Amino acid sequence: MAARQVKSQLANLQTRLASAKQVLERAQRAGMEVSSAIYQLSEARDRLVLARVQIHGFTPAMLLKTAAEGDSIAAQCEQSGSQALAELAYRRKGLAVSAAILLCMIGLLLLKIRQLKT
Repeated sequence: MAARQVKSQLANLQTRLASAKQVLERAQRAGMEVSSAIYQLSEARDRLVLARVQIHGFTPAMLLKTAAEGDSIAAQCEQSGSQALAELAYRRKGLAVSAAILLCMIGLLLLKIRQLKT
């Protein structure tokens, strides 16, 4: 029973790490600042390695604690990446609104120039 619990905890941690890495890489490719979250993700990977080493100590409680710490770090990293992607979407919407306003102003200026020429 303990072996199943340990295996599922380690599998969950690996899945969470992969998900967090994917989100952070997407945010980084988009140009968002996520270097601190990427560094924290490496700490979570270290916890996974430590948990795998602790398997040989036959102490499931320590292993589960280490894996839970790694899982919480990975969850924080994934949340940081998601927040960075949300900020990117907000910036893009703001850019679109600003561009629309500027184009309207240019159009109005062109109309006014035409009106003054006649």
